[in-house]
Amino acid sequence: MNAPIVKSNGHRPLFIDFDSHTDGDTDFKKELISLMVENIRELQQALYRADQQNDYSIFSKTCHKVNATIGMLDDKDLTEMIEQMSDPVASRDEKKQRVASLSTLCDEIVKSLEKEAA
Repeated sequence: MNAPIVKSNGHRPLFIDFDSHTDGDTDFKKELISLMVENIRELQQALYRADQQNDYSIFSKTCHKVNATIGMLDDKDLTEMIEQMSDPVASRDEKKQRVASLSTLCDEIVKSLEKEAA
């Protein structure tokens, strides 16, 4: 079970030990966080495009592209929700609900990352 490294009120806990990825370099940490935010936003955009076009391969390709960020986040809920998006038997309504939930989760993660960078 993951224990949050960072807890913040109103934000999603992060499970990242940034020092292990940045050797304690503050500037590099900010740069890494900026790239992670960019990747999460790209994932969200792909999610919306996939939903609008009813073509979830768009989302799958983006997941592959941002896989390093997903892995570094080590967020069990995020990983599970991403996996659920590839469920071929999910109804259109189920997928719409999953899109909304995953988008909200992405927003929470971005807020937490931005707070960590501040």
